[in-house]
Amino acid sequence: MNRNERAGSNGVEGSRNGAEPGQRLSLRAYARWRKCAPSAVSKAISHGRIRRGPDGLLDVAQCDADWERNSARKRGGGPPRAPGNGAAGLPSLAVSSAVRQAWAARRERLQYERESGKLVELEAVQKHLFAVGRQIRDRLLAVADRVCPTIGDPNERARIDAALRVEIRDALGELVMDFRKGSR
Repeated sequence: MNRNERAGSNGVEGSRNGAEPGQRLSLRAYARWRKCAPSAVSKAISHGRIRRGPDGLLDVAQCDADWERNSARKRGGGPPRAPGNGAAGLPSLAVSSAVRQAWAARRERLQYERESGKLVELEAVQKHLFAVGRQIRDRLLAVADRVCPTIGDPNERARIDAALRVEIRDALGELVMDFRKGSR
């Protein structure tokens, strides 16, 4: 009887090549079977790559198949992955590539719109609106200075000027409030 045929004291029945489908081994015996450290088998069990049977033993054929299917070494390292997903819940390469292409297309569209003049910088628009608002305010307030001398009694010009300025400032204030409400 040679080493491959005997059930020796090491707990392994037969050789790795002569495994029978229903053969069940302890953790240490299975580690010898796979020619790896018992800690590697223990780690495979704790990470769910292989499973113990209800009796605590490992089915050689099932564990060998699970080990090959779920082995991180086969995938180039890292934890076991769910089918269709990348490592630890990340999207697959195909999904990542599609997302990257979609963002690249958006970036190109924005660049085209910026170059064609359809898209402008927000800060530039805000500066321009502020400058236009200042011009409107200054010109409207200048109306009081131009109109006061032509209307009413010359003794009443100061009162008319003050009244016009108050009304113009109130109207401008209302416009600012309406603008702020509309921009939210």
